Amino acid sequence: LIRKPLIIRSQNGNSSTIITAKDRRKAVVKIEGVKGGEFSGFTVKGSAVAGLHVRGASGVKVSSVLAMESYTGIFVEESSGSVFSENTASGNTDGIAIQNSNNNVFEKNHADSNAEKGFLLVSASANRLENNTADSNYWNGITLWSSHSNVLKNNTAYKNTYGIVMSKSEN
Repeated sequence: LIRKPLIIRSQNGNSSTIITAKDRRKAVVKIEGVKGGEFSGFTVKGSAVAGLHVRGASGVKVSSVLAMESYTGIFVEESSGSVFSENTASGNTDGIAIQNSNNNVFEKNHADSNAEKGFLLVSASANRLENNTADSNYWNGITLWSSHSNVLKNNTAYKNTYGIVMSKSEN
């Protein structure tokens, strides 16, 4: 549980720095209520909740995270002004979920082989998803539910049941 704006970087990258859930009922790593900080270069896995859960945070930078074998690989909730880049969510139920969050940037992320959705936005607005890839997810590559004024640019969705699905979303 991270509640201070710390800079936490793996020295050797996500292939050699692996964090496994101690308690499957909790997120492997939770960043909560912070302004600023960085989390980079880790594999997070084995949670019935989320590999990485960013909640109530702003200005956080998350990069080079491999999130796997969890309910949600990367879960962003009630957060704003953060940047998520070059992360991979693979083998989860949902890859990267953004809920009740605004003005975040998701760039060069990859969501593949998830049991449900690659990228899922629920009640999320004014986020930017650019140069992301969603492939081989069982249902949807990118899903927007009740999510308005988001920018999706240069994303690739292939080998999913549906590429991009929008419901009750506009602008």
